[in-house]
Amino acid sequence: AASDVYKRQNKDDFLDSTWKDWLRAVCENYINLCVTFETVYVGGLSMGGLLATLIAARFNPDKIFLCAPAFTSYDKRVKYAPFLKFFIRKIAMRKKNYEDDPEYARAIADYNGVEYLKKTADFYKIQKLALKNMGFVRSQTLTVLSKADQTVPFDVKDIIDKNLKTQNEYLILENSGHVVTNDTEKET
Repeated sequence: AASDVYKRQNKDDFLDSTWKDWLRAVCENYINLCVTFETVYVGGLSMGGLLATLIAARFNPDKIFLCAPAFTSYDKRVKYAPFLKFFIRKIAMRKKNYEDDPEYARAIADYNGVEYLKKTADFYKIQKLALKNMGFVRSQTLTVLSKADQTVPFDVKDIIDKNLKTQNEYLILENSGHVVTNDTEKET
């Protein structure tokens, strides 16, 4: 029962938060880490890669890594979320099967099979901000992409090549899905 309350709190906290809360949280955490440690590198997966880009544009850490950064998406409906959120609260989606990773399946149980339009609109705002600020990144960058990613198209590489004005190295995976950090080539 206690875990159900915790899960509801997490879901409620998520639904009550906005892109400003997410950005503020990563900025505060970065600053706190810099107070404690001499060297701090920043990285993120998917939207986390966008947030890492915004941290790098603002604070200039020596190195960053971007895993499947969602500067674009196969789902072109994302750009309509800022308007649709006023009319539609959530959309039912096909649930994904995570039987190979039951811990991850439990962690996302409240979000698997549903898309909250306000949160998609918040993601879109972060996406636009990250794209706009890519040119300010001076950190040495490692970008991990997969040709088999079904969420972020591989042509995100073209966006990165065009807009990132710093030293960038790629690690290109062939078979991993979107969560490259926990897929078949994770050891690579």
